[in-house]
Amino acid sequence: MKRLVGAARGQRRSINLDASAGVYESGEYFFRLARQGALHAALHVSTRVAASNPVMWRDIFLNNRDAVLEMMGRLYEDIALLQKAIRNGDGAMLHRVFTRSRRIRRSIVQAKQD
Repeated sequence: MKRLVGAARGQRRSINLDASAGVYESGEYFFRLARQGALHAALHVSTRVAASNPVMWRDIFLNNRDAVLEMMGRLYEDIALLQKAIRNGDGAMLHRVFTRSRRIRRSIVQAKQD
């Protein structure tokens, strides 16, 4: 069990992380994080998609194979960058990534695409 400590707007939050294989595979890992206030939005969006018609999503992914694979590749690259920054304690890189993400998110909201 790992303990994640974070700060947001002056508040300190501690989250228990148990990433054992059985807990992770069962989905209980994400429910534990959600109950502790972490990943709420991501969990909400991903479970909303998961609740949708699987045939529809299968068709969307297969009919848009190239675009989906391109975006998945970009996602993997972004995750690898974050992993490296965390592993190396590179706070400056994390700050750049989160600043860019914030700017992108704000532009999406301003365009009323959220």
